[in-house]
Amino acid sequence: MPTGRCFSKLQDIANVKRGAYLIFASRCSYKKTLLLLYIAFWCWAFWCWNQKAYGVGYKVTSGYWSWGIAGIKSSIKLPVQARTHRLTIPTSYLLTRAQNYQLDERIEPVYVNLKAPFKQSENAFVKAYARSPKHALSLLQYLRQKPAGILPQSKRHVQATPSQKIILNRQALDLINLEKFRQKYRTQSYDLSIETKQDKSFASSSAARMLLEQTKAFLDSRTWSRLQSKIRGGRPIKVSQDLLPPFARKVIQRYSLYRGPNCFHTAMAFQEEAMLTMSHTNLRQEVRHHHLMINHDELWHILNWYFYEINPLNTPLNYGDVIVFFDVPTQRKPTPPAKYGWIVHASAYLFEGYVFSKGSKSPNTPYSIKTLAGEWQGWSRRTSNLAVKVFRRSFMDIRRKSPVVSRSSWLY
Repeated sequence: MPTGRCFSKLQDIANVKRGAYLIFASRCSYKKTLLLLYIAFWCWAFWCWNQKAYGVGYKVTSGYWSWGIAGIKSSIKLPVQARTHRLTIPTSYLLTRAQNYQLDERIEPVYVNLKAPFKQSENAFVKAYARSPKHALSLLQYLRQKPAGILPQSKRHVQATPSQKIILNRQALDLINLEKFRQKYRTQSYDLSIETKQDKSFASSSAARMLLEQTKAFLDSRTWSRLQSKIRGGRPIKVSQDLLPPFARKVIQRYSLYRGPNCFHTAMAFQEEAMLTMSHTNLRQEVRHHHLMINHDELWHILNWYFYEINPLNTPLNYGDVIVFFDVPTQRKPTPPAKYGWIVHASAYLFEGYVFSKGSKSPNTPYSIKTLAGEWQGWSRRTSNLAVKVFRRSFMDIRRKSPVVSRSSWLY
């Protein structure tokens, strides 16, 4: 009989053989374990990609903040002539919205925003916008009875003074002077043109060369060729026709019927409409909003996917750069890492301090050309600590997973 140490060694060998047999006998369990590990690895990889895409691991961690626009310069100096233009909602749009908002929940109803004390605000509204003295009493009764209901207040923008958004249906609009009422939504826009006749050497200048280089990636081939021929021939260039991408050229100075398309959607559609039709960019559809609406987290994802950040204080802005406005909490450090929850507005830069943008997701605001100074002044009144970042399109990284389908032809 084996003794002591020899018996122990034989027992160890037997244990090893038994373990090898158990592993061999449980091949199915072994394969299941490998499969589970494989699935867990890819779940972990997808989670890491998702965190990076939505800002938890956002790659733009530089402190390129601009707390004003005085130091922001344009890379192109052009002989621009600007003419101020006042825009307001067409009467037909108001009537269409008032008549169809119950049939399509994406259509924003026409409403009046009355602040407390409500009786005083009701009387002031009737006095200002009643169609005639004989319609004043009926309009006042409508405002007090509110037969069409009240719109809920936005949770993000809490007002100190209580207010009510009273819906105005088709019958209520018949009691209102619409020509006067639509002036409430009047906004300023610019009609821009570039006069090249005054400078005969413009066609051979560096400004003309840079303009053609920077716009080639945004304009369709036909528009870019027409722009090139106008520069060579010394003919005047109208910005709304000759210097805007297809989307912006189609919607400029126009209004939408739907609640949803906002400044984020406008800035991205200016770059390329295909960005907004991809499955990995516009991920969530909001209730009672048009599906083309882009949220600030989706904008952040697109900026991370297709753009890189530049320092606006030492890098002149190019045509198509995206200017993103942030409401930075005042308790933060002077140069904190950006968070998508702070984003309040975005616009596409043109040249010489002009931008293309839309005021909000409401159909009461048009697509128009504005000044960067006017944008800064307007948002400074609505925020406590305004700052901007500038992002430039990276045309070397284009991921198209599906054919380009334009969804704006039927939207406007």
